[in-house]
Amino acid sequence: MTMLVDHAEGMRIAINNPNLGFFAHLTWYVPILTVSAQRNIPVEIASISPQYVSPERGPDFVGYFFIDRGAAQRTIPPDLPWTTIRTIGDVVADDDALQSGFENAHRVFFDRYAFRPWVTKVLDTLLQSRSAGGRLIGIHYRGTDKQSEAPRTAYADMLAIIDRELAQSPDADIFLATDEAHFVHACRLRYGNRLLFLPDFARSTDGQPLHHSRKHDGYHLGRDAVLNCAMLSRCNIVIKTPSILSGWAKILNPALEMYLVARPFSNCTWFPDRALPSYPGNIESMTEPRG
Repeated sequence: MTMLVDHAEGMRIAINNPNLGFFAHLTWYVPILTVSAQRNIPVEIASISPQYVSPERGPDFVGYFFIDRGAAQRTIPPDLPWTTIRTIGDVVADDDALQSGFENAHRVFFDRYAFRPWVTKVLDTLLQSRSAGGRLIGIHYRGTDKQSEAPRTAYADMLAIIDRELAQSPDADIFLATDEAHFVHACRLRYGNRLLFLPDFARSTDGQPLHHSRKHDGYHLGRDAVLNCAMLSRCNIVIKTPSILSGWAKILNPALEMYLVARPFSNCTWFPDRALPSYPGNIESMTEPRG
């Protein structure tokens, strides 16, 4: 095992795990960067898992969307080889570094990285399409294979929660992020022009997770993930099913009010979701005001 703490001269770490979603990759950056800063060990990180790579854009798909602001300050020897890892435990064993709050994760990641300007421009354009003043309720419905990690929330139950929030904020709009095309359709029928969503490159119509498929261009899948997460971070409140993607919206914006509709199974309690409060109330009482 090649541990980061054993390489005072620095380390180049390539994450290659075809089972990870986009933001699961980014979550590993936090403990790596934490140990790097604590031990003053220069580190370079790349995410090379094939599900998000577009060959013409280069092997590091995180670099498609983020600028590494620390690149010029690194002092890693130019001939230092890359170490490929499949689990975070391959390079970081410090339990303290694996425990992170939202403010700390935000600071650690964004001390080093920044969104590429085009990402911010896309979000600004979408927000300009709605009238100013009303609240924006963010909803993330993660379906497809997520039922292996948490109980699946029925469409009717999620719609009841949205109805409850709209009843308390009649001037609000909804921003919807979801991997299921059928849930977009259900929300469009119910909420009409109050519903905002991004024109994702692909959404599942058969219950199969997109990031496990090789039918789609990896860049576009990553772009969908990044833009939806960043847009959720700009909402006034986010109500979500378990997903590291939407959990990262609170890392982008630690002040964001965010609730989890269903708790992950006991063997799947990963950060960020494990640090989130449950949505108050139960499904049967969704006609009652929240709070």
